[in-house]
Amino acid sequence: MKRSMTRLGIARVAVASVGLAGLAACSQVAAVHHPIQYVAERSPQQVWVVRKHNDSVFAVQSPRLQGDTLVGFTLPNPNVLTQYVEIPGTDIKQMRAKEASHVRTGALVAGSVGLAVFTWTQLVHGSSGQRIAIGSDPSCDCDFDSICGC
Repeated sequence: MKRSMTRLGIARVAVASVGLAGLAACSQVAAVHHPIQYVAERSPQQVWVVRKHNDSVFAVQSPRLQGDTLVGFTLPNPNVLTQYVEIPGTDIKQMRAKEASHVRTGALVAGSVGLAVFTWTQLVHGSSGQRIAIGSDPSCDCDFDSICGC
């Protein structure tokens, strides 16, 4: 019975690991090289803008363009409520935005497959390397007593 709890623990850790990795693996925040063009073509949900004149950073929610001016709403923080902002395109020093990460997504898929294979082999073969025949041995030399009917 002790071994089955260990195997069940391995399965739980494997599932939790894949879930946590999946939260961050499919996207990344990256620099945008042509901010005005990027907002016009991609309509991002949020961007981070560094202004030229004072190096202040704005997290802009729902950014849109009015001519060559970026408009949107700043995210609330403990001291300031949401504010409407207008930032001229010529005043944008740097912009960052969340984008899909194909490399991370591919690594997540490959890692998930590898983890699934590892978990399956641990559940079926265990640390002894012997295959467990579920329900076929009446002496119940099986770690899954409830399934074997012991």
